[in-house]
Amino acid sequence: GMLVVPPAVPVTEDNVKAWRSALDNWRTECIQRIAYTGDVYNVTALQWTQTSYIQPQSHPYDRFLWNPDTREYTVDIFLNDLTSRYGGIDSVLIWPTYTNIGIDDRNQFDFIRSMPGGVEGIKALVDTFHSNGVKVLLPYHPWDIGTRPEMCGDTPGPMPQPGCTKIGDHMDNSDAMAALLLATGADGFNGDTMSYISESFYTAAMQRKHPIAIEPEWHDLPYLQANYDTLNWGEGWSYDNPPHVDSFKYLTRGKHNINICDRWNQNKAGQVSTALFNGIGLESWENVWSTWNGMTPRDSSLYKRVGAILRFAGGHTHGGPAQPDSNSTRSLLRSSEWQPFSPLVSTPSQAYASSFPADDGSNELLVTLVAFSAGDMATFPLDSKYKDYAFFDLWHGRELKVLLTEDGNVSVSVPLDDSLHDPSICYASTNCVSFSAVLATPQKSDSGLQAFLTRMQSLSQRTLGSYTCEGGANCLVNNSSSPWPFYKSCNQTRCAGLLISSIPQNSTVKHTTPPSGTMIKIAGGQFAFHTSGVEIEGTTNQGVDIQFSFEDTPRKDHSGNVTIPTLFVDKYPVTNADYAQYLQESKYTPVDKEHYLQFWKNGKPQLGWEKKPVTYVSVKDARAYCSYYGKRLPDVPEWQWLAGQNRNPNQTYPWGNAPPSNETAGGTGPQSGYIYNGPRDVDAKPAGCTVDGVCDLVGNTWEMSTEFQDEHTRSLVLLGGSGYRPGGSLWYFPQAWEISQHEKYMLFSDGYERAATIGFRCVADAA
Repeated sequence: GMLVVPPAVPVTEDNVKAWRSALDNWRTECIQRIAYTGDVYNVTALQWTQTSYIQPQSHPYDRFLWNPDTREYTVDIFLNDLTSRYGGIDSVLIWPTYTNIGIDDRNQFDFIRSMPGGVEGIKALVDTFHSNGVKVLLPYHPWDIGTRPEMCGDTPGPMPQPGCTKIGDHMDNSDAMAALLLATGADGFNGDTMSYISESFYTAAMQRKHPIAIEPEWHDLPYLQANYDTLNWGEGWSYDNPPHVDSFKYLTRGKHNINICDRWNQNKAGQVSTALFNGIGLESWENVWSTWNGMTPRDSSLYKRVGAILRFAGGHTHGGPAQPDSNSTRSLLRSSEWQPFSPLVSTPSQAYASSFPADDGSNELLVTLVAFSAGDMATFPLDSKYKDYAFFDLWHGRELKVLLTEDGNVSVSVPLDDSLHDPSICYASTNCVSFSAVLATPQKSDSGLQAFLTRMQSLSQRTLGSYTCEGGANCLVNNSSSPWPFYKSCNQTRCAGLLISSIPQNSTVKHTTPPSGTMIKIAGGQFAFHTSGVEIEGTTNQGVDIQFSFEDTPRKDHSGNVTIPTLFVDKYPVTNADYAQYLQESKYTPVDKEHYLQFWKNGKPQLGWEKKPVTYVSVKDARAYCSYYGKRLPDVPEWQWLAGQNRNPNQTYPWGNAPPSNETAGGTGPQSGYIYNGPRDVDAKPAGCTVDGVCDLVGNTWEMSTEFQDEHTRSLVLLGGSGYRPGGSLWYFPQAWEISQHEKYMLFSDGYERAATIGFRCVADAA
């Protein structure tokens, strides 16, 4: 794996010497064993990976990146937000697939191509990021083995091409990924859940003359990948005292880079200390599957400072407006002679340094330092070759005065901001940390260095510990029993966690008779409502899932007493015949026609599909239909009420508590298969109806309910489950056949939202 255990504690000169000797021997042996050449790190198109120090994962439907009203990407808003809060980014992982994948038979490449504008729209998005100096990666999911097979020609491109003779042939995933990256201009991909990624992916890209960055998720990579893999993500990295060492960077003599990920942690100090010590990058992931775990003001300031140092000392050259510290000629962090745990720091007691001597002939030296014990000054020795050098405290942006010892060597003392050692702020030893970086240069100074020092003086005016939330409470969780995440309003910028609000639908006119179609009157009443989200991610932490009006935070499990109005309820989901009549009457035409009514042929339902639920409609399409007839979509408590819990709030299924069967729901669970052939007729399972006669609620098509949004994400609650879920992986969109279960479906554009398994029914308020 990538983690090298640090020298034995205490970190003494003898321990470090023995440790480094073993590490050097391992490197020599490993280079021979894997026939490592380092050629991939000399590929011009991949040079950016070595200085991609800050990379967020972002869903393209994040409201800072996509405006659903204007139907436009807003890259400027997205980048300006990140630059103002934590100093900007160098690359971005755009993730449109999981968690929605598995809602129907669309494969991972289909979901990417379902982004607004398709392949051309993605290319325009990538081009905009590129114009701002930001590289773009897309996701790859090896576990996507149960959906529609990818075919030659699905991604537009020349034919024949590597891996494809003619349109319609089966396409290997490595060729499919390479073709999609070429067509969109994206720079690489992230291998979700992967440690090992086959060289075939790199080969397929090189055959298309489009070199790509390959970024496995996990840190335990086979070293053979160093011959074609220049980047990785570092999920599961351990942040310890003393820090672990990045073995891939050591093996490749400073060339391999990693963006270490700590997605759920609200205190990033441990993560950042490891990055600075190793001279590697950070994954600045905040929108975690629609749960907003935003950086606190303290961590934002920490990212600004360390990101600036990494870019300055790493030779970052592909920057633009997104990186205010961009374009440095120094490449110290890519030093072939990087020496972790050297020099030894004499004070404080638990402080550790890494030295990065220049390879470019400048004879400069960078020392990065992290301290896990309190102290306002760190001291370390350097040999006599540096006695005539100028020394600069990069953290504070100031020149240092050093001492010459009696033996002619140099003693460097650098001030530390030790405010994070306050016990009211840090709650784990790896979060109680100070940071520093020192540049030793024989050139005294230059204009680039002076500009950087001026910026760092500005960034370091406040101590890190001074960033707190309103009311004096720290943004950070300071003990293990605190709820996660904290919901505090910060006076500097937003804290972790956002309140989620539902999008209200206007109540319909109160009707004395059903406004249209076959509807059933369901009396209202008081309801002991309870529901649970079935999302895979986030466990039961506060902040995950949705938030009802009677709750103070989002959560997966919900209980509350609500009042249900008397309603007229569609007996069945809206059918294809119903929708065809609606189109004839209303002349409705959506602006975004992507995937609209995809099961229809020549503008009308297929023969024999008249009584099947209409699908491939967006929530906007569904609301337009309901509104036309004086109706609306039901909210979550209303749907559960009409699904049978008006009779018994603890009832599991519409027909009672007996498990699903072929008679009630078409089987005991959803069917799998590479291709989904469509839903059954709405009246096919009369035994599955409620006592009140509401039918086809479970196991045929998902039904739309309440829309929720926070500052970043829009989502739709889906209820009732469907008759299809791809097989072969636990990561596909989970089912929710029980009345008191729901799933959260991320909203984007109409075309992206439309799915083969999502339908709807309407309700109307009764007089």
